Amino acid sequence: MNNDVVTFLYHEVSDNPNLTGFLRKSNLIYKHNCREFANNIEAINNVKIKPITINGLEDKSEKHKILLTFDDGGKSAMYIADVLEKYNWYGHFFITTSMIGNSTFLNKLNIKELFHRGHVIGTHSHSHPMPFHNLPIQRMIEEWSKSIDILEQILSSKVICGSIPGGDMDKKTIKSAKDSGIKYLFTSEPFNKTWMEYEVILLGRVCPKVGTKISKIKSFANNKGFFREKLIRKLKNLLRFFLGPLYSYYIKTRHIT
Repeated sequence: MNNDVVTFLYHEVSDNPNLTGFLRKSNLIYKHNCREFANNIEAINNVKIKPITINGLEDKSEKHKILLTFDDGGKSAMYIADVLEKYNWYGHFFITTSMIGNSTFLNKLNIKELFHRGHVIGTHSHSHPMPFHNLPIQRMIEEWSKSIDILEQILSSKVICGSIPGGDMDKKTIKSAKDSGIKYLFTSEPFNKTWMEYEVILLGRVCPKVGTKISKIKSFANNKGFFREKLIRKLKNLLRFFLGPLYSYYIKTRHIT
């Protein structure tokens, strides 16, 4: 059995980026126009491996698995779901619950509809604090728990998965997820395998940005190119270690995931 899992991380899809999600300038690099996203999806489709959700992670397969995730909870999630369903695919939508009902974000009815259409709903924290891993663990638990409570009231169903704002994590982050009832935690580490800590199943992700070459999307979808991505991530972690507060400030002001 092949245990490799390739998980793609996207955010918003719109030909007008001011109509969906966070409106900071730094978010524009994560807002694909409709044609570029369609080209990304078709590149993934050409691999002939149907993306699954966390519900199918235990299924036996000779090939690697592919998952699709979408962070923040911007209102373009409804358009994204339409695109995925044309392929009979389902995604994971991670919601920043403090933004529910805001003009550029999903409302409660949207979230309930996505869930009933077969998509997975998870938490992206309540208020999207950055950098998340710098919070005290009790504050992390409060962020997860408040968000999960809001989502469970909307869905009348358990919420067991989440994605980390900013993607960076430490042991404390994982422990906070476990203490909040999260079973599946998505990070931005570019790993193509699942692993477990504190009884939480961790999934790495690759994040195509606006302008990412289709050849790179195809490579990821074919379970290739991860060595280079892991090297880049290691360099980033080294910068975080040596630059400390300066790096944290840069992430907070220039990089929202």
